[in-house]
Amino acid sequence: MTDAPAPPLHTHGLHGCTPTPLAGYLKALGVLRLISSPENSVTGDAADAEARGFWKDEAFHLETRLDREALTRFFLEDYAPSPIVAPWNAGSGFYYQERKSDEKDPATGKKIKTGIRDQETQAKGFGNVPFARDEYTSPAITAFFNLDLRQIRAFGLGDDVADLLIALALLKIRRVLIDGLRLRTACDLEPAGAPKVTRPDTFTLPPLADLEAALPGLIEAVGTKGLFGADRVLTVTYEKK
Repeated sequence: MTDAPAPPLHTHGLHGCTPTPLAGYLKALGVLRLISSPENSVTGDAADAEARGFWKDEAFHLETRLDREALTRFFLEDYAPSPIVAPWNAGSGFYYQERKSDEKDPATGKKIKTGIRDQETQAKGFGNVPFARDEYTSPAITAFFNLDLRQIRAFGLGDDVADLLIALALLKIRRVLIDGLRLRTACDLEPAGAPKVTRPDTFTLPPLADLEAALPGLIEAVGTKGLFGADRVLTVTYEKK
C-alpha cells in the first residue's frame, strides 16, 4: 500500500502586497496567517497549514497547495475574521469605570474622580446594539448627461467611427441608469421615469437592448475599414522600470 501523492504546490504572486509601505508588508503576513490558521476558517481546519511565502520582484508570493479557485473560495466562503478584543479600552466591558463626583476641579474644570469603580462601561450595558438612524436626503436628484456630437465629428474619423462612438456613449448612459446608481452604502437610487432628451428635442434615447444589438454591426463596419489597426485586439503590457 502506497501513500497518495501530495497535491501539487501553487505559487500565487500577490502584487498588491509589497514590502513598502508597511501596510503592504503587514497585509502579506495577514494573508499567510489566515490561510495557515484553523481559527480563521469556518470549518475549524486550516485551509493550508503548510503554506509558505517569500518575497520576489518587490511582491509577496504565496506558495500553497490551494490553486487559484480554491484560494478564492476560501476568502469568499470559508474565511472567519479574527475577533478583536481590547480589554484596556475604557468601554471594553472588562472592568467598571471610575465614578466621578459632581464637583469640578477648579484648575482643570473636569469632574473629580472618586476612586470608586462601580459604573458599567458601554460593553457591559448596551454593547453594540444597533440603533435606528435618520437619513436625510434630497427629495429629488437630477442627473445630466452631455454628449458633444460636434466634438466627435470634429475628430474627422468618418461617419462609421462617429456612429460607433455615439452608440457607445449612449450605451454607457443606459448602463449607469440601470445598474450604476448605488452611489454609496444605503444609497440606492432608481430612475423616476424615462430619460428626457432636451437637444435635439426630437431624439429619443434608444433602449439598452437596441444599443447592444447595434454594436456588433457598428464595430464590424469600423473594423472592415482597418480603422482599428492591424489587430482589433490591443494588448497593453506594463513593464516596471
